[in-house]
Amino acid sequence: MWTRHAVAIAALAACLASPSVAVATTFSDSSFDLDDYTTTVFQSGGATIEILQSADDGNPGANLLISTDTPATGNSTFHSSEYFLGKSFFYDPQTDGAIRSISWKVDVSFQASSPNFVLRSLGGGILLSQGGNLYTAFSALPVQQGIFQTAAGLDLAESSFNLVTDLTTGATDPTLHPNFASGTIQFGTLAGVFIEPFSAAHSILIRGDNLSIEVTPVPEPSQFVLVGVGVLLLAFRRTRSRHRDDGVTPATRHRSRRPQ
Repeated sequence: MWTRHAVAIAALAACLASPSVAVATTFSDSSFDLDDYTTTVFQSGGATIEILQSADDGNPGANLLISTDTPATGNSTFHSSEYFLGKSFFYDPQTDGAIRSISWKVDVSFQASSPNFVLRSLGGGILLSQGGNLYTAFSALPVQQGIFQTAAGLDLAESSFNLVTDLTTGATDPTLHPNFASGTIQFGTLAGVFIEPFSAAHSILIRGDNLSIEVTPVPEPSQFVLVGVGVLLLAFRRTRSRHRDDGVTPATRHRSRRPQ
């Protein structure tokens, strides 16, 4: 009878552990209604920047459109950065579970009106806000204009996100990272333009679409405890079964040790 109970309890432990596997939280947007975002813009000066939701030319349909008319740079450089934080993209590690990893992706398109514009680098990024600080992770893309490409990051840890130290240039400190175990995190995305010295004025269009951010929590310790209980009970059952096959029970084994 005990063996049957052991099997039943072990099976119950396995069943209880299975449904409690950590469930990821996903934040996504495929239309970019600006009312859903808190938007901030920084630039080194002289540019006209317009941000809007475009009804078409996305990947497909509606998308985020950033139009930047940059000035001629002279002997200086031009920088601009745009930050978008989703008003409903909040995750609290203390109530929703400490974060094990974050995966993200966003479709990005870049187009300059001038044929003389030289595009040297292109990429997409994810934005985190925590404790009044901004953190980013960036993924480089092939240098191509006029087509959508998907920038992505898979199973990223805390160390993959760096503190933004200059909101205009987007410069980061690679030694400072968010806390995945404590402190509410707000998610979003970002864009930016960098123009080298002695460049002519340009009109630049940046489009963003199909943002997806998946937050995977750390599994609860109780899951491992339940699995461990099941394994131990099954091991005990097998040991007891072997003793019975040998014709030895705990009682007979005890009697065999008495002095003759």
